[in-house]
Amino acid sequence: MVLNWIVQPVLGAVIGSVTNYIAIKMMFCPYTEKHIFGKKLPFTPGIIPARRKDIACAIGQMVEDNLIGRDEIRQALLEDKMVKRVRQEIMDYHVNIPVDVEGKKSPGDIAAELFCKLDIKEVVAREAAGYIREKIEGNFFGKFIGEKMIAEIAEKVGEWAEYYMENQGSDLIKSGIDNEVAELADMRIEDILKHFEFDTGEVEKAIEQRYCELAAANYEKIAEELHIAKIVEDKINGMDIAELEKMLIQLMKKELNTLVYLGAAIGLLIGIAGIFI
Repeated sequence: MVLNWIVQPVLGAVIGSVTNYIAIKMMFCPYTEKHIFGKKLPFTPGIIPARRKDIACAIGQMVEDNLIGRDEIRQALLEDKMVKRVRQEIMDYHVNIPVDVEGKKSPGDIAAELFCKLDIKEVVAREAAGYIREKIEGNFFGKFIGEKMIAEIAEKVGEWAEYYMENQGSDLIKSGIDNEVAELADMRIEDILKHFEFDTGEVEKAIEQRYCELAAANYEKIAEELHIAKIVEDKINGMDIAELEKMLIQLMKKELNTLVYLGAAIGLLIGIAGIFI
């Protein structure tokens, strides 16, 4: 009788815990279908392997809806650390300007061509005439030099400038531009700004402001393009089932152990109740 008081509750507890443990294992195992005499055994594969695609889809949607939604992405994009990081990445960007690429015009070639398209003679003559007038105004020579002579002198200067540009100026412009570009090639944007004595602080503020405007205006589109739910779903579907089992057990270890203990407690109570029946 005393032995029965001990054995029956203990046996009930063992059966209850083992039953729940097996039920938990059957959620994952076996990983594939099992057959006997060509017929599929019930409960194979386990619940999670059998419905992995549905579970992956549900988890992905849950993550997108509740954990990494549009508001969270907006907050992450506009976080102070992110803004500063983007600004620094831009300022540290190395500008790679090719100067001498076979089959392509260099920056100097383009600048020289554009400059040669200008009417150098007219521009220089106009500027020269203005300069002469300014210098002789109120001067002794101003009484002897009229507009006709000023125009003739200015025209000659314009012709000389045009001749010089046609023969030597183009090469000087090309050489000067290409040398300047070569000096700036592969330099950081911040270094280029300092080279030309720009206020880097103002540029950084402008970059931060523009980034924040773009992030605030496009965060919804960014969230859509990221496809968070799809990423999570594909990641879960791509995992080895044993790896997925290990991950889920680690996440729910406490809860799963509680189920085993609960099974033992229920079995114990049933065993005790059986003594009195």
